[in-house]
Amino acid sequence: MRIDLQVSLADCLKEQEQTIEVPYDLECEPCNGTGAQDGTALEICKTCGGHGQVTMGSGIIRMTQTCGRCRGRGKMIKKSCKRCKGRGLRQEIKEIKLTIPAGIDHGNRLRLKGKGGAAPSGGTPGDLHVVVHIEEHETFRREGEHLACELKVDMITAAIGGQVSLDGIDEDLNVEIPQGTQPDDVITLRSQGMPRLNSPSSRGNLYVQISVEVPRHLSKEQVAHLKAFRELAGR
Repeated sequence: MRIDLQVSLADCLKEQEQTIEVPYDLECEPCNGTGAQDGTALEICKTCGGHGQVTMGSGIIRMTQTCGRCRGRGKMIKKSCKRCKGRGLRQEIKEIKLTIPAGIDHGNRLRLKGKGGAAPSGGTPGDLHVVVHIEEHETFRREGEHLACELKVDMITAAIGGQVSLDGIDEDLNVEIPQGTQPDDVITLRSQGMPRLNSPSSRGNLYVQISVEVPRHLSKEQVAHLKAFRELAGR
């Protein structure tokens, strides 16, 4: 069986337990999975004579295939089970606990052995495959173990340097803006990315691309100061 699981980017930072609801097809008890009322309302298929297969052709060329009337069962339902309507199965929702490892990425698959659907004739149940989908984050873009984002900085801070606060996924970060930072410069914050899968103590980097904001509305005093700065800069 396969199900899809949506998790947030924050959910991938640390190992965590989650409980999911899984719909299972189980054998219908009243008909013992036959689909027939009381499990006995069956008759031999007239097309295949109860063999479940039919042979077509004549002479040397003959072909055996599954009986299309009884679909290989060899028997036909005379009266359907009232509970399962002839399916032979009933659906039940079960809660399954699973561990989401730190650093899991979009498209990764978790395998839960023996938690899949019931096997025919009482055989061993199959496995449950949980395919993980990471929700898009409003600020951060994931690139494997690394993260990337854009940070808006006013032109004064970009020119003279300083600290700018950045809302991180799990904690706030202070980004040091070097003096003379240019638009689209990238500042690397090491070990502030995503945990590495199977090595959660090690994290990737966070790459911060700088967007310099230029004010649209200036007072006369601000314009005067900027003109004075331009003269000092010899421009």
